[in-house]
Amino acid sequence: MSPAVQPYNPAQFARHLNQSAPLMALKALCDEKGIPLYLVGGAVRDLLLQDTLSPDLDVVVPAEAAKDVAESLARQIDGKCICLDAHFQIYRVIVFPSLDMLDIAGCIGDSIEADLQRRDLTVNAIGYDFATGQLLDPINGQVDLANGVIRMLRAGNMVEDPLRLLRVFRIAAELGFENIDAATLEVVRRHGEKVIKVAAERINYEMMKLLSAPRCYYHVRLMAETRLLEHIYPELTPSHQSPANRYHHLGLFDHTLELINQSELHFSSLPQEIQNHLKSDFNPFTKRLALVRLACLFHDIGKPPTMQYDPEQDKYMYYGHDAVSAELVLGIAVRLKWGKDITKDVYELVRWHLYPGDMLKPAVTDKGLRKFFNRVGPILPELLLLAIADRYSACGPAITEADLTDMKAGLIALWDKYKAYKIAVEAKPKLLTGKEIMDLLHIEPGPEVGRIMAEISEAQTNGELSSREAAITWLLQARGKAN
Repeated sequence: MSPAVQPYNPAQFARHLNQSAPLMALKALCDEKGIPLYLVGGAVRDLLLQDTLSPDLDVVVPAEAAKDVAESLARQIDGKCICLDAHFQIYRVIVFPSLDMLDIAGCIGDSIEADLQRRDLTVNAIGYDFATGQLLDPINGQVDLANGVIRMLRAGNMVEDPLRLLRVFRIAAELGFENIDAATLEVVRRHGEKVIKVAAERINYEMMKLLSAPRCYYHVRLMAETRLLEHIYPELTPSHQSPANRYHHLGLFDHTLELINQSELHFSSLPQEIQNHLKSDFNPFTKRLALVRLACLFHDIGKPPTMQYDPEQDKYMYYGHDAVSAELVLGIAVRLKWGKDITKDVYELVRWHLYPGDMLKPAVTDKGLRKFFNRVGPILPELLLLAIADRYSACGPAITEADLTDMKAGLIALWDKYKAYKIAVEAKPKLLTGKEIMDLLHIEPGPEVGRIMAEISEAQTNGELSSREAAITWLLQARGKAN
C-alpha cells in the first residue's frame, strides 16, 4: 500500500515552518542580509508525508555565506555552532535546551536545483524556497514518495559519501518503505565495503536510528543480503559456519537475523508497560528497543570461537558463549564509539540473555530469583523480549509448540514477579544510604555504590540483615575479605 502523501499546501507548509523559532530566526537573518534560503531533505519529505516538521532541519544558503550565517544564528539564539565539513561548508547549530539541530550547508553547484541533484535519494531531493513559497523538485521525488519507493539519484552520489549506502536502509525503515529500487541495492552490494571509511560516530547514528524504527527486520535482512551488515559488523561473519541442529532450525547467521523478526512479531503481546518502556527514548536518537535489536545481532557472536563437536550428543556445543559474546560486544562498542550507557546495557543483555530461561527451571529458589532481579532489574523488559525472540528463533525438530508457548508464558510471568519483588523491597527501610556507604568505605560515587546497595537490599530481603548496625558490620567484613 502506498503512503498517503499530503497535497502541497503552501499556507499549511508555512504554518509548520513558523512554529520553529530557530528556523524563523534564520529566515529573518537571511532576509536582513539579502541571502537566499532553502529548506531541503528530510524536513520537506516529512511535511509532505506526515504533515509534521522534524526538529532536525537542513537548509541551504549560498556557499560563501554559510559560515557567517551559521555563526551569526548561533550567537543570536545562544546556540552552539559546529563545523561539520569545512570543504563543503556545512555547519550545525545546536539549539539549547532542546538540543534540536539546524544544519546549514553551502549550495553545491550554480543553483539550488543543481544542489538538489547532488543528494542521495529522490525522496530527499525536494526543496522549499522561502522567498517564493514554492516546492523545488527537479528529480520528481514526490512521485517516489507517493509510491513508497526508495531510489538513489545516481551511483556517483552514493559513493561520494558511503554513509549514504547505509542511509538507504535507515530512511526506508523510518518511513516504513519496503520498495527499494533494485539498481540502488546493486550499488550497495558493489560498494558496501566503502562504508568502513566513514567516521564511526556517523555509522552509529544511522544504525541507532534504523534499529529504533518500529519495524526494521525487513531492512536489516536486505542489509545482510547486500553484505552491508557484515561490512559494518564483521563480527557476524564467522556465524555463517555454525549449522542448524535439532534445536535450531536455522544456521547461526539466519538465527541471528530471525531474532529481530521474532522481536517484532511478539512485541504487541507483551504487557503494555513493557511495550511503553521499550518505545521510550534511551537518548535523543535511540529508542530502548534499539538496544534489544543490537543484542539480537550480537547475543551469539561468541558461538563460533567456542564451537566444539560433542560425539556423544552428536552436535556442536558452545560452552560459555554468552560470556565470550559479551566480551566481543565491548570491542564493537569501542570501534563504533557507542558511549558508556549503551555499551553497559547491550553488554548486560548479551551476557545474561540465557538467564531468564534458566529462571524457569524447577530448581530455582526464591533467593536465586531475587538475585536475578537485583542483577538485571533495570533492563528486565529488554531482556524478556530478547529471551522470547531467542526462543522462537530456535524451532528445530526437538522443540514443540507447547515448549514455545510455556516458555513465553513463563518469561512474561517473570515481569509480575519482578514487580512484586520491587514493591516488597521498597516497603523495607533502607539500612544504609549511598553517602553512608561511601563514608564507611572511603570510596567515590560510582557504580560500586549502587552494587553494594543492591547487595544489602538483597540480604535484607533474604532476612540476613535486619538493622543498620548489622549492615555496617556486614559491609566492613565483606570489604575486609575483598581486600
